[in-house]
Amino acid sequence: MDKLKDKINSIRLEAEAASARADAAEMALKQLNDQQTEREHEINSLTNRVSMLEEELERKDAKIAETKQLVEDNENSKNAGDTLSKRIHMLEEKLEEAELELQQTKEKLRNMDIKADTLERTVAQMENERNDFERKHEELNEKYIKIKEEHEETIKALEDLSLKLLPTTNQKLFKSLHLFPLRKYTTQNKKALLNSLTPTIKDVLNTKVGSEVEISGWVRSFRKQKRIAFAKLHDGSSQDSLQVVFDPESCELPKEISFGSAVRVWGTISSSMGGEQSIELQASKILVEGSTDPSYPFQKKYQTPEFTRNYEHLRPKLELFNTIMRIRNQAEHEIHSFYTDNQFTKIHTPILVQNDCEGAGETFSIEQPQNPFFDSRTNLTVSAQLHLEAACSAHNRVYTFNPAFRAETGITNRHLAEFWMVEAELCFVDNVDRLMDIIEANVSTPINKIVNKMQKELDFLSKFYNVPDLIVKLDKYSSTDFVRISYKEAIEILQLAQSNGTSFQFPPKFGNSLQSEHELYLTNTHFNQTPVFVYNYPKEIKAFYMKPNPDNSTVACIDLLFPGIAELAGGSVRDNDHDSIKSRMVSSNPLATSQLDWYFDLRKFGSAPHSGYGIGFDRFVQLLTGSKSIRDVIMFPRYFDHIKC
Repeated sequence: MDKLKDKINSIRLEAEAASARADAAEMALKQLNDQQTEREHEINSLTNRVSMLEEELERKDAKIAETKQLVEDNENSKNAGDTLSKRIHMLEEKLEEAELELQQTKEKLRNMDIKADTLERTVAQMENERNDFERKHEELNEKYIKIKEEHEETIKALEDLSLKLLPTTNQKLFKSLHLFPLRKYTTQNKKALLNSLTPTIKDVLNTKVGSEVEISGWVRSFRKQKRIAFAKLHDGSSQDSLQVVFDPESCELPKEISFGSAVRVWGTISSSMGGEQSIELQASKILVEGSTDPSYPFQKKYQTPEFTRNYEHLRPKLELFNTIMRIRNQAEHEIHSFYTDNQFTKIHTPILVQNDCEGAGETFSIEQPQNPFFDSRTNLTVSAQLHLEAACSAHNRVYTFNPAFRAETGITNRHLAEFWMVEAELCFVDNVDRLMDIIEANVSTPINKIVNKMQKELDFLSKFYNVPDLIVKLDKYSSTDFVRISYKEAIEILQLAQSNGTSFQFPPKFGNSLQSEHELYLTNTHFNQTPVFVYNYPKEIKAFYMKPNPDNSTVACIDLLFPGIAELAGGSVRDNDHDSIKSRMVSSNPLATSQLDWYFDLRKFGSAPHSGYGIGFDRFVQLLTGSKSIRDVIMFPRYFDHIKC
């Protein structure tokens, strides 16, 4: 019998060694696939650049054609007088239409005054009804107190009576009474209810050897030999899987068990003889809750992220996306904890809005029915900033964690059409230095918590994405001060690099926005993989709500740049002067000014100096995981020409 056991152990060790060699071969294949993917990216990049050059050539051809047309128009200048007369006539017609619209508006105002009078009368009537209800409530409350006292006296009498009866009689008496609920939920009841749930793999991995457990999950791998079978189960609760050992003599193995099957297993925890885990489950019974069809697109072998995007509804089952989603969940938890610890109030801001906060025009508009639901154009929000400013005027420190939407047609590995934003506004913060302190803490604190709590997940991602220094980089970001330079200094650094031979697709020039290639050069190369704040951008290239600096040519704003990511966060000191901010809005987008009257009103009623910022949460998760594409850090990505489910 001992020889048989030794032979079984030997066979098991050989099986595990063979599995290790198979994993090593699989990793080598994955590295080759990564290299192929990088070459495909380079080809795509060159193709995109050729397309851009072709588009530039088309634009120049269009300008030449336009110039020729102007020359022809100048030759026909004798018709200019007629054209001018027509334009004057059109303007006169528009003036008449405006006067008519003004009359209609006045009529609407009169009708609104009438409605207001009616509303006031209705409010007065409702107040009278409320007083009646309050009086009735007091009467009922007095009756309730009286009945309650009588009920307590009855209970006391029953208790006194029960002491005189035998235990069996006492028990029968209380069973026959219907004065008490059969079950009352207390804190202990609720804990017991949670304890009645099947334990997770994370729970089982901390269970003592010899314990009998029931576990549910999905088969991540399955190996069957002549006299023994092994399965690895996962349930999303832990980076570690649980190895289950099936002995045909003690546990009947269902035929339908396979990779991806949903199963329930009963058995005993025992010490493991293998080197990959300290404990394993010796199964006594297994039930297949859901088998896997042979058409299942994923197998144990390596699949590229690009391939898995074709099956967005199934890829959460894969170990890679299981890991990323756990880190995403923990990152959200740590961000909420940061705000809670610093006394921020969470605000639920609207998704449907009138305005385009950023002023870029890249909004999704809501198509309304023939009889419009809203009385004005409605968009999906691109930012919660304006509504947060209204909230912070009462709550001082506020934040939101909401989806945002931008109709950007660019196809890059850093952009989504639907994405998640962390945004905050703080009153009495009136300079960029204090704002940068807050943003740096908001970013570095969650990174530090993730590094300390999710070592196994980060180790797995480091190997999968072939980023061996992932944890070292994250640890550096959480413990090293971020670099801070002005926009002017950034342009000077980039121009010096260009003069020394660095090639940029877009030459750096003062007055132009920084491109991704500029941002990545600053963080990756010049400052040696260090996060960088760039502040005080020219006023002309920034939004109307940013506070002008004393030089009146720049605004008090910042962008936070990260290695490999480029822009991660952006913010500014808000202009809290009513006349200043409104005049800038009128000059930049006069048609949208009327939609923001409520926003300008905030500057008229107790306005305080305030600042705010937004962090791209999906990019933050991309930073934490080392993922090469933002499309792989959100479960169901939406981007240009792509929506799968």
